[in-house]
Amino acid sequence: MVDFACPTRKLVIELDGGQHVAQHQIDAVRTAELARRGYRVIRFWNGDVVNNLGGVVLSIRRELEAGDCRVSLSALQGGEGGARAEGVGG
Repeated sequence: MVDFACPTRKLVIELDGGQHVAQHQIDAVRTAELARRGYRVIRFWNGDVVNNLGGVVLSIRRELEAGDCRVSLSALQGGEGGARAEGVGG
């Protein structure tokens, strides 16, 4: 199960809390399986959604416009408040 999905655009959006720092390997395997099925996966920290919703929406819009097959694991890099999806954060 994923947080949000747009099957017609093959895009999955995951919102991650602090528990995902400890389960990054599980998330990576899951993301790889979704990618194998043709989905792009983008991840955002819950804090980004609360504190920078505009940036999150912009990142999602860019992914929808890009429409390519790359996989982004941005929220998994650096922990909450660390590296973020392009267009998100300060």
